[in-house]
Amino acid sequence: MLSAVNAVHAVVAAVPGIVAAYTTVPMSANTPALPMALVTPVSENRRQHAHELVRIETLVRVRIVHSPVAQGITELQQSALYALADAVMTALTDDITLGGQVDHVASVDADEPAIYTLAGTDYLSISVLARVVEKI
Repeated sequence: MLSAVNAVHAVVAAVPGIVAAYTTVPMSANTPALPMALVTPVSENRRQHAHELVRIETLVRVRIVHSPVAQGITELQQSALYALADAVMTALTDDITLGGQVDHVASVDADEPAIYTLAGTDYLSISVLARVVEKI
């Protein structure tokens, strides 16, 4: 599970427009450090495929935290968030082995934008989910 999270983190951290990327949730967010990505594991699934051959799939969430929404959400914020989500999804699918760190990325999908609250502040965010098959 950890290798999948680290591999996704390395790719996401290099996406232009992502200012900071974390594998743990920070206590707060400084506006200059936005947009940021929070890369965390969701689940792990082990499947038996053949005699003693196990396939390990890890579902990794990349939550892109874009901007505070205290004054409301603008069309510009939404457009920028969608563009950043597309860039992250493209980066995860351009090299499905994530630089040789995993066997392959099986799927990448995005949720609808949502409000994410961190340290009492609401931020516009979106989650990208990557299903990663780890090397055995």
